[in-house]
Amino acid sequence: MIIRIAHFHTLSPVGREWILDALQGVPGIRSAFHATPEGGSGYVTVGIFDDETAIAIAEDAIARRRVELGIEGQGPDDGPIFYNVHHLIANE
Repeated sequence: MIIRIAHFHTLSPVGREWILDALQGVPGIRSAFHATPEGGSGYVTVGIFDDETAIAIAEDAIARRRVELGIEGQGPDDGPIFYNVHHLIANE
């Protein structure tokens, strides 16, 4: 399992919900979310993937949705950074 974290200093004028919509139901994506700091600005995106293949599929899904919506490409300000998961507890 791989975790991807990227930091954005400003919110895109079109928001970020479209990315989560693009990833909904895509195989190999365990979770994805955006988080903002309390009292701060900007946000981070976090994605949890089964493997590198799932990351590639997710990137393709986002790129397709970006084209469909006519959104200019804007990558993260810092990163992304990838982490390999070695230990996990999953409570349901």
